[in-house]
Amino acid sequence: MSTFKVTASRNFANGSVYALRTEDDFPIETTDTFLPMITRDAEARGTNELVLANFGSRKDRWMIGVSVMSGCPVRCPFCATGALKKWRNLTAEEILAQVDFIVEKNQDKFKPTDAEEFRILFTRMREPVMNKKEVIKAIKLIKNKYPHATVALSTVGPKIGMKEFFEGVKKIVKEYQDDFIQFQFSVHSTDDKQRDFLQPVKKYQLAEIKEFADEWKKISSRKVTLNFTLCDDNEFDAEKIEKYFSADSIFIKLSPLNENNISTKNHLSGVITAKNLA
Repeated sequence: MSTFKVTASRNFANGSVYALRTEDDFPIETTDTFLPMITRDAEARGTNELVLANFGSRKDRWMIGVSVMSGCPVRCPFCATGALKKWRNLTAEEILAQVDFIVEKNQDKFKPTDAEEFRILFTRMREPVMNKKEVIKAIKLIKNKYPHATVALSTVGPKIGMKEFFEGVKKIVKEYQDDFIQFQFSVHSTDDKQRDFLQPVKKYQLAEIKEFADEWKKISSRKVTLNFTLCDDNEFDAEKIEKYFSADSIFIKLSPLNENNISTKNHLSGVITAKNLA
């Protein structure tokens, strides 16, 4: 099993984030967070904001965020990962080891089976499509070791490899006969030119994401999430979204921009002012 060296950590009101080093000294980031069950009803409530500072515990919604890469070749202009000059894909075993690392940190207090919802979020350093073979293998390793787990995959939707990745994930759903995987597309703007700046790779456009969501709906009850990290004057056109998507296949998520050296260098600031509680 892969082992990591902890180089830094930070605690928040509802969890922690760890800066780790792989055995060959590549940096990665892993998170350990929790939320009350009420946040699972965000769509019905129209928000996932907590009115009261009640963060629940890991017995409610326990979420582990893993990296699938050290660094990232996409280099979004607001992402701190872009500060890393080198990048490499992580192995499936290294992805699983991040889950094990967090579980072991909490073994005296919580077990995954204690949690009403145990989620593994492929949302830290990453573009899972660009590491599709190892990510698909990692999903199976995680599900075999933690049968209670659900998995959330976040992608910008690179054109190269996206179809093959989708086919691989569909095979997992059929193999396990378990509706445990969720997809999220990082969209950030409804304007194609703005998206090309924010995500400088060839990627699915809105019409192609719509086709993906329609296909996903055939095998999963889980809606595809469209995540918008809104900054500055980025276009968010509800009419465009309504043109392409139906409410029964997609879920809209608005996220704050976590400002950092890279976003500052590119003169980007978020329009959502809410902050996490430390």
